[in-house]
Amino acid sequence: MVKDDYDSGRNRMGGMGGNVPQMMYNPGEAPFPCNGNAETMNLNPLILANIRTTDYFKNLAQLQTFEQFIDQVYSDAKMVVPWVPGTHNQRKTSGMCSQARGVSDAGVPTEFFILLFKLFTMRPSAQQIQTLLQHQDSPYIRALGFVFLRYVCPPKTIWAWYEPYINDEEELYLRGEKIDAGKPLTLGRLCRNLLTTLEFHDTMLPRLPVLINKQIQESLRNAEPLDDAGGEETDMGKGSYDGGVRFKGGGARPSSGGSGGRGYDDRGGYQGKNPDGRDRDRDGRRDDDRRGGDKYMDRDRGRDRDRDRDDRRGGDKYMDRDRDRDRDRDRDRGDRDRDRDRDRDRDRDRDRDRDRDHRR
Repeated sequence: MVKDDYDSGRNRMGGMGGNVPQMMYNPGEAPFPCNGNAETMNLNPLILANIRTTDYFKNLAQLQTFEQFIDQVYSDAKMVVPWVPGTHNQRKTSGMCSQARGVSDAGVPTEFFILLFKLFTMRPSAQQIQTLLQHQDSPYIRALGFVFLRYVCPPKTIWAWYEPYINDEEELYLRGEKIDAGKPLTLGRLCRNLLTTLEFHDTMLPRLPVLINKQIQESLRNAEPLDDAGGEETDMGKGSYDGGVRFKGGGARPSSGGSGGRGYDDRGGYQGKNPDGRDRDRDGRRDDDRRGGDKYMDRDRGRDRDRDRDDRRGGDKYMDRDRDRDRDRDRDRGDRDRDRDRDRDRDRDRDRDRDRDHRR
C-alpha cells in the first residue's frame, strides 16, 4: 500500500517546510526577541510566500545547528537583494491578473533571503547574532546579521547593534559580483542605508518609530563621515526615510531635514505652528482663498458687465433690423398698390376706347 503523503500547495505556502527552531542553546543564551510579527518576521507577504514554496527552503530543514547554517551561508550567499535580478515583475496588475489569482507573484527569492528566513525559524540567540556580525569568513555572513536585525530587532536597541559598524569598510556586492562589477558597497554604507530607508530593492523594511528614527538620524549626523565616494547609495530606495507615516505607495511623509514640508525642526519644535498656536499654513491658505475669491468675484463682475453691454448692443441691432424690415415692407406694399392702380387705370382706358369704337 502506497503511503499518501500528498502535500497541497496551500499547506506548502503556510508551513515552514520542516524548518524548526534549533534544539539546543549554549548556557545563558535565549532566543532573540522578535519585534512585530513573530510568524512572518515582518517580511512582505509576496516574498515570504515565494520563499516558503521553494525547494531550497525545504532542503534547509536538514540544517540542525548554527554552525551548519553558517557554512551554508558561506557557500551560497553571493548577493544581498531579496529577488534574483531580472525575475521580479514590479508592475502592478488588476482584474483577472490580480495578486489574488497569483499571476503577479513572479519573482525568484535569492538564497540570501531564503537563508534569512531560515535563520528566523532557528530562533537564534543574541550571542549567535553577534557572531554573525563579527564573522571574518564572508561579508555576506555579516550582512545577513544586519538585515536580520533590521527586520526583527526592537527599535529601541537597534542603534546599539549598528553603531559599531556604521564606518565598516569591508566590501560586498548587493546584486552579485557579475552585475555590480566594479561597484562594491561597504558594510558601513549598507548599515546606514538600512537605518535610513524604507525600500530595499523592491521590498519594504519595517517602519521605525518617529522618535527613534530622529535619534538615529541625529546620531548619524554626528558620526564620522563615511569615506566611500564610490559606494552605491541610490539603489537602496527612493529617497531617505524620515520616520513619517507611510503613504499608500510605500513612501514616507516628508518632514524636516531638507525633505520639505512641515515636521520637526532640529531643535524638536514643530515647524507648522505659530507661537500663539495657530497654523501658519492654514492661515496662509485662508488668505489665498480670500484673494482667490476676490479675483473670481471681479472676473464674474466683469463678465456680467460685458454681457449687459452685448445685450444692449444686440437689442439696438435687433431694433434697427426690425425698423429696416418694416420700412421694406411698407415700400413693397406701396409699390404693389401703385402697380394695382396703374393696372386698373389701364383697364378703364381700354374699356372706354372699346365703347367709343362700338358707337362709331
